[in-house]
Amino acid sequence: MITRVESEILLFAYEKYLSEEPLITPGEVAEVRKISRPAAQAHLKRLSSRGMGRYFRNKGFAIGEGGRAYCRRLIRKHRILETYLCRVLGLPLEKACEEAHNLQYHASEELVERLCEVSGNPSRCPHGLEIPGRV
Repeated sequence: MITRVESEILLFAYEKYLSEEPLITPGEVAEVRKISRPAAQAHLKRLSSRGMGRYFRNKGFAIGEGGRAYCRRLIRKHRILETYLCRVLGLPLEKACEEAHNLQYHASEELVERLCEVSGNPSRCPHGLEIPGRV
């Protein structure tokens, strides 16, 4: 099971990947997550052992297809949850984003897909960002 911290590290790696920076270093992760460099390195090695990417000693971590697919699913969950919370429950956008961030790690795919249906199968979240297709 991937922890919330590891999920957030993967999202960081995915953002870097999308901006054509293929590696993240333990130092970058430590700075962003406010953890020690050895702890960051341990997380990156664990993610590598779980098939989310590859850890290169003395270089960093490169997110792999498994990690990218995981991130696309997590982004999809977040944007669907956010849309549901805004459109159906009427929460303000900032509050909906905050709640979606908390829920995305715990909501099942089945629940999120049902919320997507109830929300009218949106293609974009309230921020105007595309909701990725099912992975």
